[in-house]
Amino acid sequence: MQPIKTYQITLFSSLVLLIFAACEPAVTFTEPQPSSIKSMSSIPRKMQGTYISTADSSTLIITPQVIRRVFDLNVDSDKIHLDSTSKVANHLESDSTVFRFSQSKKGTHLEVHYSDTLFSIVNDVLKKHKGYYFLNTKESSGTWVVNKANAQRNTLTISSISQEEDLSSLTKNKEEEIQTQHTFTTSKKQFNQFIKDGGFAENEVFIRID
Repeated sequence: MQPIKTYQITLFSSLVLLIFAACEPAVTFTEPQPSSIKSMSSIPRKMQGTYISTADSSTLIITPQVIRRVFDLNVDSDKIHLDSTSKVANHLESDSTVFRFSQSKKGTHLEVHYSDTLFSIVNDVLKKHKGYYFLNTKESSGTWVVNKANAQRNTLTISSISQEEDLSSLTKNKEEEIQTQHTFTTSKKQFNQFIKDGGFAENEVFIRID
């Protein structure tokens, strides 16, 4: 195996940062939402299965304990050249990013396998309310990112909060400068109003394949 040169590392590192870099959440909460709703002990059978995203063809795997997202990409480039197959792996607990290089007629063939745990019932909190499932994922800061999931037959829609400007229903002071406030403490009533106002506006649709 030949060592990978600096410019080669820069190339695939930039590729991964471009595709996989996690965005800063628009909003976090001081506690799992909705408040005063009992947490579930496992992911319900209705949600479990293997899905494919209609946005980027990534795979979503849901078990009773975990929601995991998997990307498999294949790229051909004439910008890098290797004499033999190379492999770089970065393992973080159960998640991994694996790169494989090989020669192709178009130059170098790059395979990227990326696995990311989006939700774990062990560390995170799942709640059901008004027919929706709320995925509360704990941040390192101790705050919670909340996503809304809607399971219908063979379709799963996961909705996130995308615009801070649409958060007026979560603030007690309507003149508060929402753009500078990222973490909310909210009542069940306020959260219900936020749902009613269409607060989870950014949707990604997944189709069950197994």
